[in-house]
Amino acid sequence: MDLFNLRIPFIGKTLLRPKALIDSNLWIGALLKTDSTNKQAYNIIEQVSQEFAIFVTDQIIAEVLTVLRLKKHPNLKIVYERFLNNVYAERDPSKLDLPAIQPYFLKFPKLSVVNAFLLYLTWERNYLLVTLDKNLYKAAKALGLKVIGM
Repeated sequence: MDLFNLRIPFIGKTLLRPKALIDSNLWIGALLKTDSTNKQAYNIIEQVSQEFAIFVTDQIIAEVLTVLRLKKHPNLKIVYERFLNNVYAERDPSKLDLPAIQPYFLKFPKLSVVNAFLLYLTWERNYLLVTLDKNLYKAAKALGLKVIGM
């Protein structure tokens, strides 16, 4: 599956659409053709984008770009520019707020700081959280948040 050909229909039309926050593991899976989750990740992003406005955070983008750099992705510059120009998704303007995420980080010891931040944003912004991360999925379910991906 090729994320470069995916057309996300609701970019720039976010006011009337429910919102979904797509975790880095889906972007990485969809962008790396050799990833074991490539087809699954691509299909999930494609399906979610039909109904939801897609959002990412700068932290998610940073994780994606770091992994793509380590994997020597041939189109790293293009991917970087597409994220910056909201081609794949709208960027949530929220900044990492360590005091706000502390309860999530402490309650779920298997989560990274970024994943605790995603839980916080999902609750704060009423996002649908989309992830293939089992620990993040379980934490979101435990909190009664809207989550799909497993």
